[in-house]
Amino acid sequence: MFSDIVAQGIAMMIQVVNLILQWLVNLISDLPYSSFLTPLPTLSQLAIMYLWIILALNIRKNNKVVIVLLIVLVLIFIISIRSDRQLDLQIAFLDVGQGDAAFIRFPNQTTMLIDAGDRSFQWDQGEKTVLPFLQSMNALHINYLVGSHPHNDHIGGFPVLIKSLTVDTLILSGYQYNSKLFANLLTDANDKNIPIKVVRKGDILIPDPLCRVYIFHPDSNHSRSENFHGSECNNSSVVLKIQYGENSVLFTGDLEKSGEQPLLHYDFFLESEILKIGHHGSATSTSDDLLKKVNPLLALISVAKKNKFRHPSPKTLERLKRHGIKTYQTSQEGALLFGLGPEKIMKISWK
Repeated sequence: MFSDIVAQGIAMMIQVVNLILQWLVNLISDLPYSSFLTPLPTLSQLAIMYLWIILALNIRKNNKVVIVLLIVLVLIFIISIRSDRQLDLQIAFLDVGQGDAAFIRFPNQTTMLIDAGDRSFQWDQGEKTVLPFLQSMNALHINYLVGSHPHNDHIGGFPVLIKSLTVDTLILSGYQYNSKLFANLLTDANDKNIPIKVVRKGDILIPDPLCRVYIFHPDSNHSRSENFHGSECNNSSVVLKIQYGENSVLFTGDLEKSGEQPLLHYDFFLESEILKIGHHGSATSTSDDLLKKVNPLLALISVAKKNKFRHPSPKTLERLKRHGIKTYQTSQEGALLFGLGPEKIMKISWK
């Protein structure tokens, strides 16, 4: 308003200070433990913490009442953390655009993450979507990190998660995809001493005494890499069924119709209450034969709005409608959360 020269001088000084601050932040960020993730507390836990701080700052000598209150607040805080834990199986299908990501917490608090969306120059679903969700769920320790297959829209978010979280086991199909992303994933897992478990048809995981995870696919024919084309990689997808009492959930990765054929031999054992639709609802997946065997009550399609592939296909939606299956899409609903008991299924509203 008064002088361009003075304004430019002030701006130059601000720029110098800003550059120094950026340099300091970059310098400090390279140091070990310069930052670390913490779970996000609930509003009630925040209130307890603030009350504890206020009391602690106002404590006087021999003030036994305040000391007792501080101890009581600590006990209430611990109880509130434990009371947040659900006894039922929790499943969240996350909205990661044109990709897949599903988080499972078993009744004994064992955790599993199946896929984590894609990563591009503009956006990393692992960092921007999956990681904040896991923080909100107090799930900074993943027992089983499952990559259904090595395409970017499924494992693109893995690198940042492996660097930021504690991961016990990385589960893969064994398909050796020829990509820099997949090669770097294997290197990152090795650097963090994360064991890699290659699963095959017939394997069983027991994450919880009350639950079983059955591996239906890939078989030996579909775990080999020959041409590295899209369909071959899609058909190498890990297909698994989580069983909890009378309820079960079937995850099919990006399996296409030709890859679904080996599954049909499981016959009635494929039956599941919830089905994660294969390949984002494309016309090349989720055949009538598969739907007849699975016979789900609910179907989930992980897909982006107005995607270039025009998923989900109207043909797939029509098949689902014809079979009387209630269908949800992450493009319309956002994240989809479910609580499963041995004999019940409940959709959880988070909005």
